[in-house]
Amino acid sequence: MKSECDEMLIFCKNIFPKQYNDIEKAIKNIQIEIANLRLINIETEAGNCKVCNGEIKSFKSYVKEFPKITICQKCPEKIYALLLELEGLTGASWI
Repeated sequence: MKSECDEMLIFCKNIFPKQYNDIEKAIKNIQIEIANLRLINIETEAGNCKVCNGEIKSFKSYVKEFPKITICQKCPEKIYALLLELEGLTGASWI
């Protein structure tokens, strides 16, 4: 995730120069949340998230390259909200 943020910053600097400061701030907030998740260290139960011990769910993504996605229902909540902010600034979904 961190490398995707770095790539998005490079991309946006060239493509969205007028919005770059706001985009950079949004991406920095995403990077902070990623770092916060790395600090969580909860002993997990079998089949639960290895970061927060939350419930893991799988769902169909409708994306050919990733037909099924399995994610924690709890960890990415803040990141999703930040990605929506980034999408609003760029008009593009996450890479």
